[in-house]
Amino acid sequence: MDRSHAVPHSACYTDKSIEEPSGISRVLRHALIVPAVHRRVLDDGFQREMYELFHRKAVCRIGHAVCTPVIMLGLFLLGVSAGRAPLDASLALSLLLAAWYLASERVVGGIMVALILVLQVAARLLAGALGPSAHAAALGLVVTGVLLQTWSHAIEDVPPPVSGADGWVPIGTWIRRLRPARFAYVVLLSSFAPLLELWGTPRVWPLQVLHLLMRAGYRPELKERIDARVAEIVANPTCGWQDPRSAR
Repeated sequence: MDRSHAVPHSACYTDKSIEEPSGISRVLRHALIVPAVHRRVLDDGFQREMYELFHRKAVCRIGHAVCTPVIMLGLFLLGVSAGRAPLDASLALSLLLAAWYLASERVVGGIMVALILVLQVAARLLAGALGPSAHAAALGLVVTGVLLQTWSHAIEDVPPPVSGADGWVPIGTWIRRLRPARFAYVVLLSSFAPLLELWGTPRVWPLQVLHLLMRAGYRPELKERIDARVAEIVANPTCGWQDPRSAR
């Protein structure tokens, strides 16, 4: 089932409470960039838009294509090494993800089931080969994958509100404009980025597959709609796009 927005994605809405948060809300907005994307994981339309918006550079997409399977393999291996057969944590996670992906989009979900199966087999083979070292290897895969995937975003334009402007700012321009106090503030906020990247990995994995399928000609009407929406957000970034509630 496709749970996209019921309203046209070309619509633009303004919500001043979203544009000008204060206090703890401001800190959370800067740390999370788009807080709603971390909560509304079942909102397919919103998730697709945000994936395409925040992964516009080829280097970033390639980084995710490489690192996401590594992270997922590490998570599966971690579940296998924890034991509790026959339904260990790894198998339980796999079944949950397969059900979620299939419910979201059947073609993408079918591909995801195959990928999950491949990583499950790999995780169990690794667990058998590594023995007691499997747990440490799993943690190493997850940490390395998360850090590299996080850094793959460094090539992207800096989004609001972190950019300090209404819209996206090229990374070079943003760095040149940084003052020492704001730089320290951004570094502090960035310490949360790997955790957010880990949390978002199972969510963006099928979105990467959908992106590749759409580039190959799958669902051209969906690609056209998402591309138009992303272009609109970039052109008019003060339209309240960060909260899907404003698009109801």
